[in-house]
Amino acid sequence: MKKSTKFIICGAVIVGAAFAGGAAYGAYYGLGEKALPGTKVGELSVSGMTQGQIEKELEKTEKNLVLKISGPGLKPTDANLKDLGATLDIKATAKAALKANDSFGAYFKAPFTTTEIKPVFKVDDSKVYDFVQNLSKTLPETKVAQEPYIKASEGFKNFELIKGVPGSGLEYKPVEAALEKMLTNLKSGSVETKMGEVPPQYTDEQAQKELDEANNLASKTVVLTNGDKQYEADQEERNSWITLPALATGQKPSVDQNIVLEYLEGFREKIEKPRVDATRYVHPDGSEIKVSDSGKKDGVKLVALDNLAKDIATTIDQGKDFSGSFQTEIDTAKYEDKVVDWGAENLPYWASPGEKWIDVNLNGEWLTYYEGAKAVRGPIKIIGGAQSTPTVTGLHTISRKLPSRRMRNWDENGNLLYDIPGVPWVMYFYTGGYAFHGAPWRNGDMNRYGPEDGSHGCVSLTVPEAKRLYDWTPIGTKAMIHY
Repeated sequence: MKKSTKFIICGAVIVGAAFAGGAAYGAYYGLGEKALPGTKVGELSVSGMTQGQIEKELEKTEKNLVLKISGPGLKPTDANLKDLGATLDIKATAKAALKANDSFGAYFKAPFTTTEIKPVFKVDDSKVYDFVQNLSKTLPETKVAQEPYIKASEGFKNFELIKGVPGSGLEYKPVEAALEKMLTNLKSGSVETKMGEVPPQYTDEQAQKELDEANNLASKTVVLTNGDKQYEADQEERNSWITLPALATGQKPSVDQNIVLEYLEGFREKIEKPRVDATRYVHPDGSEIKVSDSGKKDGVKLVALDNLAKDIATTIDQGKDFSGSFQTEIDTAKYEDKVVDWGAENLPYWASPGEKWIDVNLNGEWLTYYEGAKAVRGPIKIIGGAQSTPTVTGLHTISRKLPSRRMRNWDENGNLLYDIPGVPWVMYFYTGGYAFHGAPWRNGDMNRYGPEDGSHGCVSLTVPEAKRLYDWTPIGTKAMIHY
């Protein structure tokens, strides 16, 4: 065989072998979907691994990552990613490690270079802040920063921005930087922080944004009509509807539907007209006492106030003005027989046998529990309305019961008259907020000291007696209030 022929054959063998090797190399990494040689995620080598294998390695690494935090006077503390509010996106990171496989040229460069992939992660700045400040609380020289916030002024005339005040303690930024470095390298680390000024977690600018949002909501007009009458909620009233969440909640100011409903309930006295039925009064044996039909007339009721409150709140939250109408319905008067207990015709209220009712005598300010014509408890000392705000007299019905209620009211000039949270054992008996309730502020003293030493129209009892009356009284119970 000639010498030149031998060289040709050898060259062909070498080229064939190289081609076969390249094909095998490409098939192993490309078709096998494995990270190319020299691929590293942080300091973790993932060369030759599939996506699933990379994810498993990342999971193991993530669990073992620890940042050791130290500082002046601080006992060294180990914190993991969960403690610091950080997360490693394992799937996105594993996909990024295989991204180089999409480039044909990368297969040639891979054996001779290192491809560094930055892990995909997220750090919650507020969680790092909270963690470091909790560590800082163990140090005597720490002074907690005061966060900015929004509050309503007295009488809800406007909203005010209370600016944040810096404190002092362990600085959190070095810890955050060390955390990001640890996640970038996928290798546990340590950091020494120091004492310094600690700003509030949230800025005055963020609080100002919330203030602007609250003012924007409160600027929306609310106009309601009933027939030819029109009612518009004033600025102070609309301000009182706005909830002002702390900045830390991440929530925006919004309209409290329940407070809107309270506002709408106040229209019952203006719009509703009580139904007057004709009544035939008879004794238990059927013998007639009398028939009363001279005042018989239909009534008018407000309905669907909860739906109206929801519509108002939703519309304002959408940044729109609201206009709408009250929904009413006719409450048709009727004839009914009323069986009167023997002897009850001699009492202020003609009760049926066994019927529970409440007798309130404002002359002596006494309350008596009745079942039919029988007094079962009392008389009990009570306090009625002051001379300038008397208790409304007449026959009323317990319409609503609440174990505790915030009570507040304003005068005609918008000045807050009172704002009492947690009034206990409340039973409403008349529109406009008239109710039986406990009066803990009187400390059990039910004596009246002057004509203005009274309620704004409610019937006040000692707290224990209010609880007893509350438990004894079902919804619908009649209350006869008289002099």
